Amino acid sequence: KNVAVDYPVFDTGTSAQGAATALDKALSSGEAVAAATSIFGTEMVAMMPVAEEYKVPLLTISGLSKITESGNPYIFRFLPNDREIKVAHARYVKEKLNLSKPALIGDTTAYGQGGFKLLQEYLAKLEIKPVFEDSSIAPDAKDMTPLLTKVKQSGPDSIVLHTVAAPLALTIKQARAPGRTLPTVPRASLS
Repeated sequence: KNVAVDYPVFDTGTSAQGAATALDKALSSGEAVAAATSIFGTEMVAMMPVAEEYKVPLLTISGLSKITESGNPYIFRFLPNDREIKVAHARYVKEKLNLSKPALIGDTTAYGQGGFKLLQEYLAKLEIKPVFEDSSIAPDAKDMTPLLTKVKQSGPDSIVLHTVAAPLALTIKQARAPGRTLPTVPRASLS
């Protein structure tokens, strides 16, 4: 039997308010059976009450652990959340790379803050104390030189990163510049 699927696209404008508005518009415009939604944690958090109001499942790959820990029965994730991923991230640092003095870097997004806190927790359980910690990186940062200078001065054996894509890529690129030799251990979704 042939089935036709209507899949209108609504732009979130990459903001939490825009995401909630877009989902409300999408769900109020017809009978939806589900909505494929944003990867961004802040957008997902904003859409959760809308999904609950309309009783429509949201499908996401967002890693923000808060999303599925909220008790909202309309959230379905297709990837492990940060709570599971960060255990593996921390264990990789200790068990596979045998590193013990990382510089831990996060960003100011909900994703960056959540993963950073989990890494702090899991590294501590593995008796690893970062020699440097910074979770104040802006997602639109253009130069990591000041950060990498502070990192180098702290004497780490590695840089452990949990940030969104742009600062992650920029940090790795600048950390591998001539004269810099620290290994970087990025979040799991870097490929």
